[in-house]
Amino acid sequence: MHVYFYDPAVESPKYSKLIASIETRITDLGLNGKIIRLGVIKNIGEAARSEIRRGAKTLIVIGGDEIINKVISNLASTDVPLGIIPLVKGSNNIAGSLGIESGLGACDILSARRIEILDLAKINDIHFLSHLSFNLKGTSITIEGKFSVETKKDARGYIVNLATNELQISNYGQIDPQDGLLQLVIKANKNVIFNKSYFDSIFTFKKLKISNQKDSIQLDDGAEISSPANVKIIPRALRVIVGKNRVF
Repeated sequence: MHVYFYDPAVESPKYSKLIASIETRITDLGLNGKIIRLGVIKNIGEAARSEIRRGAKTLIVIGGDEIINKVISNLASTDVPLGIIPLVKGSNNIAGSLGIESGLGACDILSARRIEILDLAKINDIHFLSHLSFNLKGTSITIEGKFSVETKKDARGYIVNLATNELQISNYGQIDPQDGLLQLVIKANKNVIFNKSYFDSIFTFKKLKISNQKDSIQLDDGAEISSPANVKIIPRALRVIVGKNRVF
């Protein structure tokens, strides 16, 4: 059984024709199933867990990046894969990195059912697939409990599992969501650690701690998490339906 989670934004009248076309295509492909509209339920996690217990074959999210992190923690370390249908091009950066087209093209990718097993990142008790970011000024980062990174200069730190176009990381090819590692990316006008004229500095790790008494940490879906926080990699934790044009 396929279960479709509709982002509340899907209910906008501007998407009504597109949603109708997607639903028709899904039916034509034999992929129709249960629809859950997230705008009318209070506990998304419980809804996802309930459907998994009932034997859901695939959980599919329809909408933008925000909806993905709301369901992946319930799929972590299960055999139930995640499917994604972005509504319009550019509305879902994560889907773009997974090689998933928008609209009707995503339905065909869903039908092809090409599955990859990806790592998940975890900050405290919250899973995320792509990245988080934070102000590096005033932040202490302890990597693997062995050494620390600190700077008094303005820069932005990113912890990345799956790179997306919006991050504009110069060493894009170093990031692989299947290698059991995370990357700490420091973006600045120059390398603030070694004082060289590089835009990005990249550190590879499995776990680290972020401490900043003033600023919070921002997840890729816009949620904010207070510091200090522990971040780690969960290898091979999420099954995802991907397209052939994925970035990894």
